[in-house]
Amino acid sequence: MKKKDIPKPYLNYPAVFSTEIRTFIPAPVKCFEFYTISDGLKREYSNNDALKGYGNQKILDPSKTSFNNLFVNGILQPKVSYKVKEGSLFFITEDLPPAGVPIILQMIVV
Repeated sequence: MKKKDIPKPYLNYPAVFSTEIRTFIPAPVKCFEFYTISDGLKREYSNNDALKGYGNQKILDPSKTSFNNLFVNGILQPKVSYKVKEGSLFFITEDLPPAGVPIILQMIVV
């Protein structure tokens, strides 16, 4: 076969339709945490009980946060089991967290 007898390659590209996609920039979210360790006796924890070494930790006013989540020993607690005020976390439940378990209050501001 001669070179001139070979057909030129044919490339077929699929049709791509352009669409306009609009995205919205999400609102900035800030997350604050308060870390402490239960002593097994306290029902109320304050800013002074924060663990050292985790930066400046404060319990924020709940009217200024969008969400509050409380974790005791890594388990999310229902909202009916605690109350948060500025500078204070209070357990409403009959039983208290056992001594030595971590308590983490997560405060989210949207």
